[in-house]
Amino acid sequence: LGIEPHRAVIVGDSDFDIQAGKGAGVRTVAVTYGFRKRETLSNADFLIDNMAQLLTLIEK
Repeated sequence: LGIEPHRAVIVGDSDFDIQAGKGAGVRTVAVTYGFRKRETLSNADFLIDNMAQLLTLIEK
């Protein structure tokens, strides 16, 4: 996509998604309303409860 890793994020609902993002060197955002519990996703850079919160993160 031509985007530098520090300018990208991966959004996922599983620990595998978070691991993939970390492996790619991008910031990770876990959604708490997916298949896994909040505790399982605690190694993500950010936890969000809805997609509106993602917009707030991106705007920063």
